[in-house]
Amino acid sequence: MSQPGASNTVLELIVPYDRTSLLDFLKKIDLDQFCSQETADEMAIASLNRAKELVVMANSKLTDIFDNCIGIGATCALRSSEWKKGKHRCYITILTSEYKHNFSIELYKGTEESPYRSRTEEDEVCGQLILNGLALALNLIDSTDINVDPLDTFTYNYQILDDPIDRLINGSCKSILFLRDRVLIDMPIHKLKNKIIMVPGSFNPLHEGHIMLLEKGKELGNTDEGIFELCISNVDKPTLSKGEIISRVTQITFPIILTNSPKFIQKANLFPGLSYSVGIDTVIRLVDPYYSNNEEEMIINILKIKENGSQFFVGSRFIKSNIISLDLLNLNPLFREMFIQIEDDSKALISSTGIREAPI
Repeated sequence: MSQPGASNTVLELIVPYDRTSLLDFLKKIDLDQFCSQETADEMAIASLNRAKELVVMANSKLTDIFDNCIGIGATCALRSSEWKKGKHRCYITILTSEYKHNFSIELYKGTEESPYRSRTEEDEVCGQLILNGLALALNLIDSTDINVDPLDTFTYNYQILDDPIDRLINGSCKSILFLRDRVLIDMPIHKLKNKIIMVPGSFNPLHEGHIMLLEKGKELGNTDEGIFELCISNVDKPTLSKGEIISRVTQITFPIILTNSPKFIQKANLFPGLSYSVGIDTVIRLVDPYYSNNEEEMIINILKIKENGSQFFVGSRFIKSNIISLDLLNLNPLFREMFIQIEDDSKALISSTGIREAPI
């Protein structure tokens, strides 16, 4: 940090030195081992998530977000004031959205009567290994350039992470953001400086009604930022295949985010504070106790969404040959104010089902 311009590279340094501090940082009750490669992995994950949060917070537009973030986790057990019977060791993980580097080193201790290194010297070895590991992750050096004392035991492993859509399907990530030529994983878009309007849908296919909901939602929400959301699973339908997901995403040139959060309470927990632009049919399902187990849970869930400042901008729909708008629904007064009718919403009457079933 003594180098000029370091703040252009280092977003944040956190030293959760005490065990309680580390548990709090990782949001854990306990750990099997505080000094292990697994703990370094978890520290790197937490660091990467925090870096992504800071990057999003620094921007006002979705299209300005880039994922050039690196998370680093390091945990050590080094020489102390009393001679240790156990190994002196250090574990380091350097993580991005695409790859993971694992480093570990067991430091030669010497003997109690003749220690090989002082605590300061052991600190320097581990600190240098972190810097070398970062340089390696950035392709500035090769693994053969990392010099290790022949009396120490050094290991290095490199892993390319799975394809993002595969990770979303298997649950190892929560969202994938598509912005023009960029694919960004687990970006906390709700941290953007400007308010975001989300339009959930199946987009099978994308049509003018979806675009109208996006534009009207941004207008009513007084924001320029809007995004489509495609959930790969559905309460009433099978999970989409990878091929179908790709097909639906590639037709859309607007910002779109993939999630595996079919219920609105799940969307709200993932992205607190976002507002939604939806068709009246979606509102009918939202307030249907069937989708929340019972009426009490439905009310609790909607009130939780309301607490975060979310709103629903609602377009009319044809339902059983009738045009249904918001004023025809008897919504609970506890949350009625969250729902705002979109005026001049004729394009909202278009449905993907109608397009698919129309004669060619």
